[in-house]
Amino acid sequence: PVDQYLQAYQWNKVKYRADKPIVDLIDALQKELASIDNDVKAKFNQYNQVKTNYAASQRKQTGNLSTRSLLPIVDPKLIIQDSEYLETHLIAVPNPLTKDYLKTYEALSPMVVPRSSIKITADGEFTLYAVTTFKKHSAEFVHKCREKRWTPRDFKYKE
Repeated sequence: PVDQYLQAYQWNKVKYRADKPIVDLIDALQKELASIDNDVKAKFNQYNQVKTNYAASQRKQTGNLSTRSLLPIVDPKLIIQDSEYLETHLIAVPNPLTKDYLKTYEALSPMVVPRSSIKITADGEFTLYAVTTFKKHSAEFVHKCREKRWTPRDFKYKE
């Protein structure tokens, strides 16, 4: 406790000898103070990093379909794997925009497989769809989805 420390305080005669000039003692104390300050700042930054990582982990597990982990949600049978030409994209569409999505996803970019959109699941904010495109135009499709405020989700299935 602070009061006990102040009552029992003793000068460290070995480390801060009385026969040294005051300027040297002040320099030594300032260096030690700076070192302690740097240590506290480093621990504080470390704490904030862990706190941020924890919050991100919680968001991935309990967030909406635009942020949470898709591993327990997406059936691997819905994902086209090892195809030379086709690729499946997972798109989280805000619920108010689902009608617009269903009307326009096929014309969003060239080479979207017609009628390939499959509704996977929905929550209170988003509906998750799987869409198949040709790999040649995948990047353009993803870019157009972002422009429409639909969230493309990166998902690669590995056993």
